[in-house]
Amino acid sequence: MKQKFIQSQTTPILHRPPTAEEQKVPWTARFKANAIATVKMLGFLSAGLAVWGICGVFAAKWAAGV
Repeated sequence: MKQKFIQSQTTPILHRPPTAEEQKVPWTARFKANAIATVKMLGFLSAGLAVWGICGVFAAKWAAGV
């Protein structure tokens, strides 16, 4: 018995061909969306590193007994 392959909805975008609806979107819109997502990601990363650094300062002061 032959089973029909059903593409998963959870398949990453890079691992599947774009749908007809996705192909209609101009590349500038995709570029803008990717740029915004990248800036947002870098913002969260830098905020996380800042919090980690502040916690490290307090941990060093606490360890030194100051």
